Amino acid sequence: MKTLNDLVKQLNNYKIYGEFYIDQLGDGRYYLFTEYLSSKVISFSKNHPKWIIYPSLGDMNRVVQKDIMDFIYTTDSNHWFDEPEKKYNIVIGKDVGTYGDYVRTAYRKKDKGIEVWDSAKEGNMTSDKYIFTESEIEDLKATLPDNMAKIVELGKVEVKDD
Repeated sequence: MKTLNDLVKQLNNYKIYGEFYIDQLGDGRYYLFTEYLSSKVISFSKNHPKWIIYPSLGDMNRVVQKDIMDFIYTTDSNHWFDEPEKKYNIVIGKDVGTYGDYVRTAYRKKDKGIEVWDSAKEGNMTSDKYIFTESEIEDLKATLPDNMAKIVELGKVEVKDD
């Protein structure tokens, strides 16, 4: 966990207290809420690396309390508000022939680098080996000739977290 968004995702894995979410109120602070308790759990500020704990944290089980406190003490407060990197597939071709699941030509990660794979099915595109962050794409483009780097850039298709 590095950002507040990462913390929320981790806490929502437990499914104990309903959804956790971050909301900014009029005072400029960001608050971690849980829908089950309908109350503030902790607040964070962009202006200084301080946080405020609210009594509702004491009403939660020790695993959730530990995750929250571990986040506070083991992460860099300068990165709490960073936005996550966008994720992309790099699709450079598509076969709409007789296959029931469209076959695509796309870049994919392998043990020893990245390759172009011409048999990527639509359902495979959600696999980690077909998903690249912006920085991974920039690293790939740096190894390619200019014409291929342009094809990579044109083939980027944003992957939404659902």
